Amino acid sequence: MEIFCKILEKRSKKIMQMYDLLQMIQSGEVNSRYFTKVNDQWNRFQEGREVDNSVVPQEYLDSWKRCRAYGLDPYDLTLSVVENPKQKEFFLNTVKKYEFYLQSVFEIFDLSDFLFKLQTRDGICQLLGQSTLTLMDCSEKNSGTTSSSIVLYEDKPAVIFQPFYYRQTYVRKNFGEIHGASAPIHNEKNELIGDVVLLYHYPELSLQAFHMVSLIAKIFDYLYWPLTFGHERQLEQIMNCLPQGIALGSKKETINFCNEKMVDLFEIRKKQNTGQGRKKSLPVFMKAQNDLYTFNHIKGKSPLIQKAKNTAEKIADTYVPVMIYGESGTGKEMFAQAIHNASSRSGGPFIAINCGAIPGELVESELFGYEEGAFTGASKGGKVGKIEAASGGTLFLDEIESMPLKDQIKLLRVLSTGKVQKIGSTKEVPVNVRLISATKTDLLQQADESLFREDLYYRISTFIVELPPLRERKEDIILLAEEFIQRLEKRYSRSSIEMDWSFINALLSYKWRGNVRELEHAMEHAVIMLDKQSSLLLEHLPEKIQDYYLNNTTEEIVEEAMEHENKFGLLALAEQKMIERVLDSVDGNISAAAEQLGINRRTIYRKLQRKETLDS
Repeated sequence: MEIFCKILEKRSKKIMQMYDLLQMIQSGEVNSRYFTKVNDQWNRFQEGREVDNSVVPQEYLDSWKRCRAYGLDPYDLTLSVVENPKQKEFFLNTVKKYEFYLQSVFEIFDLSDFLFKLQTRDGICQLLGQSTLTLMDCSEKNSGTTSSSIVLYEDKPAVIFQPFYYRQTYVRKNFGEIHGASAPIHNEKNELIGDVVLLYHYPELSLQAFHMVSLIAKIFDYLYWPLTFGHERQLEQIMNCLPQGIALGSKKETINFCNEKMVDLFEIRKKQNTGQGRKKSLPVFMKAQNDLYTFNHIKGKSPLIQKAKNTAEKIADTYVPVMIYGESGTGKEMFAQAIHNASSRSGGPFIAINCGAIPGELVESELFGYEEGAFTGASKGGKVGKIEAASGGTLFLDEIESMPLKDQIKLLRVLSTGKVQKIGSTKEVPVNVRLISATKTDLLQQADESLFREDLYYRISTFIVELPPLRERKEDIILLAEEFIQRLEKRYSRSSIEMDWSFINALLSYKWRGNVRELEHAMEHAVIMLDKQSSLLLEHLPEKIQDYYLNNTTEEIVEEAMEHENKFGLLALAEQKMIERVLDSVDGNISAAAEQLGINRRTIYRKLQRKETLDS
């Protein structure tokens, strides 16, 4: 706290700007303490008192003042709906106009942690990808201070945190804790026409969101303009910053531009980069999931997990197919990604597909692709299948036991010939794919029941990596729990979270049918339920884990009581040991123990006194 105060004192002599806020984000100074200070300034402003310019950036203070001048009620819980037909038509036409670019954004960027919003200059907005939502009036006059209101007034990118919203009550009621980053978009005349917005729940995503939304806006600007000599180099510089391979195609099915990553992936010579009309030779805006997990991310010291990890590391930089066997939640995809990233194919795409999550009739088109007109409803221009998209990299087929038999035959042919044939095509396309499969079932037993092809099994299982269930690696449970706590502390802006012994014992005694994934969810549940205290207790865990631990503890107590010859009766001894254990779990707090046991405090005191009397 003292260090934080000194930092603010240094800034007290100058007016804080958006640039200063971005520097604070970069240096990690934006935290719950800073949010408290901003919230205090917001309250001062609503009370008509002076606001500290060294805490609130000038851009936000100016917006607050404009909101007050509009007569906007900061505590109003409603937001106006756009009902004007002309405004609706204008917005929908804008979205339609940008349809190609919007689709490209969703394919290029991983927006799984964000909500994506497009807003016009007059404030009409909608969360994209959710077409059923009503168009809202998100102008500053109606919704107050937002990242968009700053962008549309200043014409520069901006970030916003929860305490900066002018209408905090409305935002909190409808979105919970939410933060945002916005950047302006322009037309061919460089006129401001709106902004793009990323909304997110975790403040630690702010820097990533700011850079991402700024890049998205620049792509919008440059893609909007015709490709001319004047800005082609600028577009190239932007595209070369992206980690994915990107190609820009024309309606004539030629490649106009591809970035350096795409050149590396497909070994294209620089002079072939543009203008030579390579028809459909490159997938346009194909996203590959690279560099997500490595072997360093796989935690565990148990012999079983170490054996699996060592095997995977040895076979990583080979071309042989790998089968990963393990129950749900054991980390099969993490191992697959680690194998990919440790191989010479790490520069290529990692394409994952869950065969069990796709309707059986769609598996074929997803894997092998199709030509235009191959069947009713086929997309114009056809579709590149996942196998072809993974060429030069790794294809990961999870829950392969769910793949229909007819598709197993086609996959076997691809593995045998190294060629894939799209639905509706007579041509075979050469592919160079390393296959990693995963299953939670006994595929040979499936083969005995004619549910899986035995010849395919032997083709894809040159090496088998078995992942142990969490219940068989108990020495790793606390290690993993501590790892999850570190992540959750960052996500929920907490620090110094510890685990009480009753909490630890509950984790160790539970069977974990959902394995590591279930443990991760249980830890997040516990951290969320944790109030101001820093120690995780049994009561913070999901009820089913609490119940399992208490039932298991009761059985142990009864067994222990039966082994003793005591002047206490069996039931009395078991009762006494239960009281002692519960008291230990709550650090001797009589009231808390009474609540857990469902008895009053006097009863506990009486039974403790009785034990002391009998022991003496």
